[in-house]
Amino acid sequence: MNLKELRAKLGQLADAMTAIQSKADDEGRDLSDAEVAQFEKHEAEVQDVKDRIAKLEGDQRRREAARNLEMGNMRGGDGVRFYRDVQSGKAIAVLSNKARFAELPRYSSRDLPADALGEFICAKVTGRWDRYPAVGFAQSEGVNTAGGFLVPDGLWGQYIDLSRVPSTAIAAGAQTLMFDTETLRLGRITADPAMEVKGENASFSGNDIEFDSILLTSRTHGQVVTASREWFEDCPNAAEIVTNTLARAQGAALDRLIYQGDGGADGMLTPFQGAQSQAISVGGAVDWGHLLDAIEDVRDNNGEPNAYVTTPGIRTDLSKLVINSETLHYAPAPDDVAALQRFTSNNVAAGELLLGDFRQIIVGIRSQARIELSTQADQAFDRHQVKVKLTWRGDLNAFHGNQLVRLHAIT
Repeated sequence: MNLKELRAKLGQLADAMTAIQSKADDEGRDLSDAEVAQFEKHEAEVQDVKDRIAKLEGDQRRREAARNLEMGNMRGGDGVRFYRDVQSGKAIAVLSNKARFAELPRYSSRDLPADALGEFICAKVTGRWDRYPAVGFAQSEGVNTAGGFLVPDGLWGQYIDLSRVPSTAIAAGAQTLMFDTETLRLGRITADPAMEVKGENASFSGNDIEFDSILLTSRTHGQVVTASREWFEDCPNAAEIVTNTLARAQGAALDRLIYQGDGGADGMLTPFQGAQSQAISVGGAVDWGHLLDAIEDVRDNNGEPNAYVTTPGIRTDLSKLVINSETLHYAPAPDDVAALQRFTSNNVAAGELLLGDFRQIIVGIRSQARIELSTQADQAFDRHQVKVKLTWRGDLNAFHGNQLVRLHAIT
């Protein structure tokens, strides 16, 4: 129900309670046991409706605050900046790895428990909204005509924040952006202007800034979780497990897409294999010299690398480098390499090391996500199971792909 319907329901309940009391008063008697039970039932319903109205009004205030922010001066806090979508006129929030979507008015989860998304899913599966009153405001919201339920903004922002925590790419500096349209085009500069010195009465030769753009396209991503319906009904920590499991899987999926892409199956290439990105074929064992070459490549393109990420095996190989083949006389990383953040991830392809300015990477996430439930798919009906599918749409790109280097063919 929306606010108008809930307020009308509140009025109907009040009328019903008044009618019960008025009838007894007119007949000069106390309420009968049946009337007391009915009156108390209406009282409980009134409290439930009031709670739902309060939640919806809170959401409305947050949305209004978000609109005011969007129409204001577009200044963000620490780690946040805003663009305005030229098509819709809406503000687009871009967050560094230090900022949280839950701190933005539209995605605020200040009034929600830490496992709000899990509670939302558990309530949808069991129908027991009384167990999860904190997300009761979403009970009748978000039904989507295409099937399933749209995840409310506050829950979605909290979930994205949780899924960014385990992502090494986000920790290395990749930025996250929420957008609402099918596609989003962002501008970039591919060649900086060159300043000149001229003599008296001479002319500047002039040069152009080369402008370009990157395109984010909404591509569908998803996860399916299967569990017994008894598990959802009986486990007191079900909401926590569901939230954490989905968030970890989402963080791993982000890293895998950033480091490997999807093989081009949906046209999504890793930013490290884009048209601008650079590659170094090692063709053997890796050493610090290969990383210094990659650093030079980034700087040749007016960038400054901030991190590298590789597989556990390659990181160990680098740690085992020795000086003059002397056993246990390990070679320290050169200063330029030591200054970089180091990350290890099993989501990096075998035989690869990725180095560059990770702050150039954009993870575009289109809101909102959709949750679909099925007790019929596959053998779920026979096994008394439920399948939960969470889908979202988004894309990857990089502002300056030439500041990202992929070292490959490492053995």
